[in-house]
Amino acid sequence: MSKNVDMICRFDKNGKIRPMKFRMQVEDELIVVNIDKILAVTEIKKDVNYKDIIYKCKCIYSNTYKIINITFNNKTNKWSFDNI
Repeated sequence: MSKNVDMICRFDKNGKIRPMKFRMQVEDELIVVNIDKILAVTEIKKDVNYKDIIYKCKCIYSNTYKIINITFNNKTNKWSFDNI
């Protein structure tokens, strides 16, 4: 099950999105996860007008590195991930 997250990202001059860090709710606590490196970007067309952009990221979480897939849906403008 995917969870929506609050994302801080930047855009380059060509309009490409680069996620920087995100915030998620873990029980009663808000956790900030920093994205160290984007390893791969994959686009999956969902319809003629929208797509999911999946970022495979190396993230720092609980003082360890983890590989996390983060998805941006350009129809809903929401960020989500499956697990951490």
